[in-house]
Amino acid sequence: MIDLLIVFRVFTALFLIFYIFLITFIADKLKLNLRESILLFSLLLLNPYIARYHLFNPIQSHDMLFFCLCALFAYSVIMNKFILNIFVTVITIFLRQTSIALFCASLIHLTIHKKKKIIIFLCLSYFISLYTIINVGKYISTNSFPIGTAYGIFLYDFTQINKLVRFVLIPFVSFSPLFIFFLSERNKDINIKTILILLIPCIMMIGQPYLGGPTYSTSNVVRISTLCYPILTILMFYSFNLRKILMNNLIFFLLICCLFFWSMHPTFSIFKFFGIFRFYNY
Repeated sequence: MIDLLIVFRVFTALFLIFYIFLITFIADKLKLNLRESILLFSLLLLNPYIARYHLFNPIQSHDMLFFCLCALFAYSVIMNKFILNIFVTVITIFLRQTSIALFCASLIHLTIHKKKKIIIFLCLSYFISLYTIINVGKYISTNSFPIGTAYGIFLYDFTQINKLVRFVLIPFVSFSPLFIFFLSERNKDINIKTILILLIPCIMMIGQPYLGGPTYSTSNVVRISTLCYPILTILMFYSFNLRKILMNNLIFFLLICCLFFWSMHPTFSIFKFFGIFRFYNY
C-alpha cells in the first residue's frame, strides 16, 4: 500500500526543484548580475511561507506548484509570452480558486495587446475548466463552500481591535524584505502597463484573506496573501535597480544574513521569539 504522505513529499520536492530552476531562469532573463541574482534567489527561496513551510507541510504540495506557475505568469507578462500566459492561467484553476486573480490580469494583458483570438481561447478554456472544477468539487466534497470567507470582515466584532490590528499586520512577516526596493533607483526601461497588470493579481490575492477577516481567515491570512509573493518579487526586480545598494559589501552580506533568519517559519522554528507571530497568541 502506498503511503500518501511519501507521495506528497516527492511531489513537493519535485516542485521545489522546479521552483529553484525557475528562479535561475528568470534571473537570467531579467539580466541580473551575480549579487542581484543571489538576492532574488534568497527572497524567493527563503520566504518563511514557501520552501521551508512546504517541506514541513508537504500535503499542500499544490501550493508549491502554484508558486512556480505564479513565477512563470510574471515572466510571461514581462516578456509578452502570450501562449505561456494562457497555459499558466488555465492550469492554476485546477490548483486554487485564487487563479481568478491571474485570469483577470491575463485578460487585461491580452486586451491591451489586442489579441482577440487569444482572448476568446483563454475565456473558453478557463470557463470550461472552471465549470468542470465546480461540478467535480460538488460531487466529491461533503462540505459546502465556506462563503463567509468572502465577506467575513464585514461581520467582524470591531470591538476586538487588538486582534484585528495583529491580523492586518502579520502578513508583513512575509513581505517586509521587499521594502528595500523602495530605497533603490527605478529602472528606466520599464513599461507602466506591465507593472499595473502584475499589480492586479497581487492586490486581489492579498485582499482575498483580508475579506475573510480574523474569524474566517485566521492565520491563513499570511499563507494565502503570500501566494502572490513570486509575482510581486519579480515585479520589484523588473521595476527597480538595486545594483548601487548591493555594491556595498556590508549591506549585501547583512541583508543575506537577515534573510536567512527571516526564513525561520514562526510555527516550525525552535526560536521562541518567533512565537509573537503565531495567530493563536492573539
